[in-house]
Amino acid sequence: RIFHLAAAPDLPGMADTIATIGATLRTTPVLCASCGEPLCQRGDPRRPGGPVYAVVPDDLRSILICPFFFSPETSSVFRRRTLLHEAGHAAGIDDAADYRHPPYCSDADHDCMDPCPAGGDTLRNVDAWAWFIQCMAGPQSTDPEPCTFNSRQRALVTASRFDALSVAGRAAQAASSGDRHVARMASRIFHVDPDLPVLAGIAVRIHHALGGTPVSCGAEGDGNCGSTDPASGRGQTLVAVPADMGTLFVCPAFYAAGTGERRRALLREAARLARIDADHPDGARERCGASATGCADPCPAVIGLGSADAWARFLECASFSS
Repeated sequence: RIFHLAAAPDLPGMADTIATIGATLRTTPVLCASCGEPLCQRGDPRRPGGPVYAVVPDDLRSILICPFFFSPETSSVFRRRTLLHEAGHAAGIDDAADYRHPPYCSDADHDCMDPCPAGGDTLRNVDAWAWFIQCMAGPQSTDPEPCTFNSRQRALVTASRFDALSVAGRAAQAASSGDRHVARMASRIFHVDPDLPVLAGIAVRIHHALGGTPVSCGAEGDGNCGSTDPASGRGQTLVAVPADMGTLFVCPAFYAAGTGERRRALLREAARLARIDADHPDGARERCGASATGCADPCPAVIGLGSADAWARFLECASFSS
């Protein structure tokens, strides 16, 4: 499907070619090119006018990584395939090819059914070899890309976390002061007779969990951020807590959400981190509505103090009333 061979493939010969590409990638210096590097300015023949991500000089003695290689728009899968492509050049796979530029394959991240066009000397097409190696690697080629916060994302996460911490702190103070309005609100949200000292203590635990847990960047499609979230107005997971309860993962949908959605998502997951459901199992799996407004009766289905979603609503509403 990738090489479009008319005869049965020479698998031992293909294994030798893969070994040659791998050995070249291990032994060839990989250098970081400056923004002014002429080889990074000449344009990519597969994308007229498009950027060059990596290039092998004519002496075949190194692989130059161009600045666009590090662009946030490129995925780990694309960068992996780019390095395999350039290693094929450095290994001389296409030295005797019957074309100047190979027929380039798909730019998609995952397409192993028919990614490369037919025609030409396909077994000397380094782009086809990059695809073949990636597709033969199986699940490794679909591993989610580790992500890091860029400056804008980090600033938004920091501000949102401070906002949620302030809300939890004010709610704890309001509950500890015996505010009757807070008691009525707790009754409407949790559907129980409120014990304000207990509520204040739980609010403090949530505050500590949110303030003391590391926050990490969650990548699109990984196991933490891949599921939908019925409590979100977007139906997407904004913040997730992994099974080991050791961190808060901020998912890609978080950055497009509104202030209230981000606040409630952080408070909800902090309540899970505080293990509120361990002490109050009733209603632990219940969800409130996704509406961004209204503290009168936002959680009609919730029974008891175990719902993290109800706690997010209570902290928000109690904070605004204080």
